[in-house]
Amino acid sequence: MKSANQEKYTRYSVFSVSGKLFGIEMSTVREVLPPPKVTFLPNVPTHVLGVYNLRGNIISLIDIQQILGLNAEEKKDSDMVLLVESSDFLISFVVEKVLDFVEVENSKVRLPSRNIPAPMAYFFRGIYETDKMGQIYLFETENLLNSSVIFVKEN
Repeated sequence: MKSANQEKYTRYSVFSVSGKLFGIEMSTVREVLPPPKVTFLPNVPTHVLGVYNLRGNIISLIDIQQILGLNAEEKKDSDMVLLVESSDFLISFVVEKVLDFVEVENSKVRLPSRNIPAPMAYFFRGIYETDKMGQIYLFETENLLNSSVIFVKEN
């Protein structure tokens, strides 16, 4: 059972992509890694950068910029990889930087505005403002991890 404090606040890991700040629930973040050596795959969508072996697990590396319809920027050696865990699988996303974590007061999360491009809106729980970092787009983690955009299902 969750305590009253757990229902009032949710912890998010904050990272940047294309100069914007995003947050994903910390309970799903397994680790942050430097860019791994990636094996490229033929006949996959362009947002799938390839796969890599992490301690015996084969992990997909996803370009979250493309999924969100953000301006494509060249990948840099300084980019980081955010390894995210669901109940069924591990997946990773290329991000510019992992900055910090924030405790989000759930009652202060604003619904995503109409200014958010349609491809992005489905993935977000809302927007949270902080004095220190400014505006953070908060992912609806299950929507992101279970999206048909990320997982191409065979017919």
